[in-house]
Amino acid sequence: GKIARIKTGEIMLNVGASAGVTPGSTFSLVADAAPVQMEGKSLGYDETNIGTIMADAVEKNFSRCQVVKQDTPFKEGERVVEIVP
Repeated sequence: GKIARIKTGEIMLNVGASAGVTPGSTFSLVADAAPVQMEGKSLGYDETNIGTIMADAVEKNFSRCQVVKQDTPFKEGERVVEIVP
């Protein structure tokens, strides 16, 4: 998923219950860095974890989250990856 909106003290994601998000789901925010390539083919991106958020209110297609840890300012459009225990 991605950050859809940032409001004071709240991060809204573009994923919700229909994507399996539940209250308490935790996400890492990742910033894409340089592309990783081998033999001329892109393998993906070297990701940097810039923080952690937790869902506290989940709707069908979006989630409201609270910041748990923030290393750098978050931006709308940044990607999130669920942390699976």
